Amino acid sequence: MPHHRIDSVFDTIITMFGNRVIAYQYPNSYPGALHCPPYLPDLNPCDFFLWGYTKDLVYKKKPTDLISFKRSVTGSLASIKRKTLELVTDNFVTRLRYCIISDGCHFENILH
Repeated sequence: MPHHRIDSVFDTIITMFGNRVIAYQYPNSYPGALHCPPYLPDLNPCDFFLWGYTKDLVYKKKPTDLISFKRSVTGSLASIKRKTLELVTDNFVTRLRYCIISDGCHFENILH
């Protein structure tokens, strides 16, 4: 078991933060413990849009050193049109609705 998941670590966390802790694989032995919700990359706009979109733009320019890479990232992010961000926001709302409909379960099969 990883060191950050052992009982002594959780004892310290519960002492400091009480029942306000949300953690992955939080032990069931602590009353009031909140389980970490599943990671849903399909809800995170950075995961389902920004990183891939930016990566495509950055590597089109084929940066050859750190300075040109940083310029390419900055320029790529600055070049994203307002309309594109509005569409991403609309899609995010749609994804949230699907999450509610699916009761928090995965819903990629609904979207595609």
